[in-house]
Amino acid sequence: MTNEFTVEWRKPDGGVDGYRVWVGTDDSYTTLQPDQTSYRVMNLDPATQYTVRIATVVGDIESEKSSLDVTTST
Repeated sequence: MTNEFTVEWRKPDGGVDGYRVWVGTDDSYTTLQPDQTSYRVMNLDPATQYTVRIATVVGDIESEKSSLDVTTST
C-alpha cells in the first residue's frame, strides 16, 4: 500500500512570487509557482509522522514557516 497525502492552503492577501515546501527534517525544499496552493507527497512509509513546512516567497524574502504534522496510516 502506498501512503500519500496532499497539503492545501489559501493564497495570502497581497502578491507572492511562490512557495517553498519542506517535508520531514530534510533541509531541501520544493519550489512552487504562485498559483499552486497544494502539494502532494507520495511514496511515504506507513505509520510514520512527517512534518510539512510551507513558506511564501516574495523576491528573495522568505516568510516565517507554517508547519503541520501528518501521520500516515498503517
